Amino acid sequence: MTPLLEAALVARCTTYRIEVQQRYRYWPANSMTVLSMTADAQISPFQPHWDLFPAFYVANRAPASFLSKDIDGDLTKPAWDAAPWSHAFGDIQGDNAPVDALDPARTMFKALWDDEYLYIGAILHPHSAFNTPAHFTERNSPIYQKDSDFEVFVDPTGSNHNYKELEVNAIHTVWNLMLDKPYVNDGREHSARVAVNASDPLYYEVHQQTTATKLLKGKVNGDTGALWSVEMALAFADLNATLPKGGGRPIGNNDNTAPTKVGSHVRINFSRVELQGVVNWTWQPQRIWDAGRQRYTGQVNMHLPESWGYLVFGNDAAVGDSASPEPPRQPIDIDPTWPVRVAVMHVYYAEQQYRELNGRYTLSIADLVPYMDTTYINPFRMQIVRVWVKDGFRVVAADQIAGIVVTVEQDRFLSVMTTAEAESQGVMEEGGTAIDVREQ
Repeated sequence: MTPLLEAALVARCTTYRIEVQQRYRYWPANSMTVLSMTADAQISPFQPHWDLFPAFYVANRAPASFLSKDIDGDLTKPAWDAAPWSHAFGDIQGDNAPVDALDPARTMFKALWDDEYLYIGAILHPHSAFNTPAHFTERNSPIYQKDSDFEVFVDPTGSNHNYKELEVNAIHTVWNLMLDKPYVNDGREHSARVAVNASDPLYYEVHQQTTATKLLKGKVNGDTGALWSVEMALAFADLNATLPKGGGRPIGNNDNTAPTKVGSHVRINFSRVELQGVVNWTWQPQRIWDAGRQRYTGQVNMHLPESWGYLVFGNDAAVGDSASPEPPRQPIDIDPTWPVRVAVMHVYYAEQQYRELNGRYTLSIADLVPYMDTTYINPFRMQIVRVWVKDGFRVVAADQIAGIVVTVEQDRFLSVMTTAEAESQGVMEEGGTAIDVREQ
């Protein structure tokens, strides 16, 4: 993050917070944040955006004595006492789950962190409707295709590109991969499963990660399900890795190579897959704008990074780091760019609907109005410009008060920058016409 962008985000956060303090009350509940209007409040133009804010988890600092070499699947270690459990996982489609969907078996995670690692612990309770298959034994096998599967997805840059996925079964077979972009955007898997030579552009492997599983009750491949736990030490060096030289596109202003600090965050989600994908329970439902139905709906697709939750790097004074600032615990403080992100993705999905019906994209916001709820774009100056690749476009949303610009391109690559950075990079000068929907 550039100093200019950091200053702009602080200003935007302050602007939003003043507005919300005047009009709303926030309070945390079960790692979620609930928004309630006061009786005499006026409607904020950002209320619809904040109503969509996903789940977030504030991870405490790990005790200094907790090391990656201690990872053995045992979550009863004293170090984990400082980590609260998340809320229980639910159907991947959230409120849009089928009426005959199985009630989720209890699945939760907890997290800690230090300067080098993000520590994840998870517990997976059995379900009466199926057993716990665990057949894959070779590393980097596609676990979800046969086995009970716990998955972690991390997008350190918030760009929807170069995100990491880890899958593990109950007998500790692990699959690590990086997606250069989501599959629906013609993304490709980068892993040691599809490429064995480190010089291959499709190669990706972790080097400092430590993981373990532990069978707590029952047995795998039996007649009934098993209770099992997962423990992971995910190295930031592995999570922050980008594509090999010559592969893909640069991260740009979303670069996250700076040391993790209290108050920073990553986009993250967790999934439990059973019955070869028939069952998918997640921490945060995969909810996106359905332009055809004109509403936000849940999807059976984990590869929609913009809909994941947030993991915030917090601080626990009990471990001797009381000089660090308190982490943010409200959506406005966690990511002040959230409303602008919602706006650009709203237009992005309207573009997909327009192309499905017309065989092409459009550079006119007015063409997309029938496929949008303009409530989500009204607070911002919106523009669509041409990007000189096949079927290329860039949606630009400018928060003119804070001087922040968020863009998303046809391949879902999302970037955040200051107005000055946007102007210097010419992101609003490649063609197309800026249209303020409020003037329509």
